[in-house]
Amino acid sequence: MTKEEYCPELLYQSNPATKEGKNMTIEQQRQKNIYDTYWKYVYTIVFHILRNTGTAEDVEECINDVFTDVFRHYDFSQSDTLKAYLGTAARNKALNVRASLTARASHVRNAEDTELSAVASDEDIQADLEQQELTRLLLDTIQSLGEPDATILIQKYFYQSKSREIGKIVGLSPIAVRSRCHRALKKLRKLLKDSDISV
Repeated sequence: MTKEEYCPELLYQSNPATKEGKNMTIEQQRQKNIYDTYWKYVYTIVFHILRNTGTAEDVEECINDVFTDVFRHYDFSQSDTLKAYLGTAARNKALNVRASLTARASHVRNAEDTELSAVASDEDIQADLEQQELTRLLLDTIQSLGEPDATILIQKYFYQSKSREIGKIVGLSPIAVRSRCHRALKKLRKLLKDSDISV
């Protein structure tokens, strides 16, 4: 799936007047403004994670689920952390969708390709499962560091973002981002060592 195959649609399509911002409640207008402002950001994260496993519909549904969850659960009095919250929510939701799609695809393949299963290498399958489990444990451990450390590490090491870009997401200067990243990495290494996880 390429970005060109995906056509974004607004969450607010039930009434034509709503598209133009007419007859909207203050809450609907705020949600539309947040959606319009951060849609590309959320799309980039979701697309990056689902591009090899999901369809355009999976990406669209995941994005809409992210915004729906944020609108339900985010404390909008903390608006300075909204982008980081959205990024974390998008990543977590997309990872869950990818795991679900992968499990479903694996189940279907196993049911249809029983003859080929004898040819497949058990070692490759085991290695893939171990890698998936290791990735899940690593992400869970990073999440346990809390914000903004989790977002900083994920943006730096999963998305190769620069300190300046990360700073804009979490509301810190590039110097502060580098400092927090260094400290968070030390904490992460200790947590991984204590849990006997080697990466």
